[in-house]
Amino acid sequence: MMISGGITTCMCLPLLIFFEERPEKFPSKSAKFSSSQKFNFMSDLKLLATNRNYILICLNFAMLYGVYTCLGAIINNVTSPFGYTSTDSSIFGGIFIFCGLSGSFTVSSYLDKSPKYLRTLRMICFGTLIASTIFLFVLPKANLLLTVLNIAILGIILLPIIPLCYSFSIELTFPVSEAMSNGVMMMFSQIVGSITTVLGTKLASYHPESEYTIIMFLGMMSVSCFTSLFIKEDLRRINMSRNTISEKVGAQAT
Repeated sequence: MMISGGITTCMCLPLLIFFEERPEKFPSKSAKFSSSQKFNFMSDLKLLATNRNYILICLNFAMLYGVYTCLGAIINNVTSPFGYTSTDSSIFGGIFIFCGLSGSFTVSSYLDKSPKYLRTLRMICFGTLIASTIFLFVLPKANLLLTVLNIAILGIILLPIIPLCYSFSIELTFPVSEAMSNGVMMMFSQIVGSITTVLGTKLASYHPESEYTIIMFLGMMSVSCFTSLFIKEDLRRINMSRNTISEKVGAQAT
């Protein structure tokens, strides 16, 4: 523990010494505008609480993040009753995370080039629901190859929800502080994740040979799919930058 703490401290020191509080030149008008705004906790919280799109995406993210947290914590409890060993469960967890990181990188790169947040969100929600439904039928068959493949697909689809919702929530709540919008969303999702993990553990303990935990996951994913249908793609930060570019082009033309 002391060794890992020392390594972490050493890695953070260059960040504290060399990392600048803000760039000399702002990359966009929206970034400059955000930096000029004074942080007011109660005012920002009120704006978030009255933002319908933000509330929906918080609920959407909390459901999927709760599934991710619970599955990562109790994957051994879920799979062991069907004949899988602790080693198998470790492999499942590693594949789930690795494929999820690959999916997150791919989705993040795609959104940088084409900010289709809402379409991507809906694809993730419904894709996760389909993959989990297949998992419900694959798991009892105790086929290692099929289970690994299913978990890999689930990781690729599910984990990109984290960078996607971080960026999307900032767009929906601009000019509210990014730390505020993401912090409140993450706090809510952590609460849901903790409750989901407790419930999942109880279900896996009381009914070890049933798929009740996965059925709970399917219910949460259904909620995320339903909420995604009512979110509007109000990209405030991007629209502000685009308007600035249009103004510059118009000024040059005249």
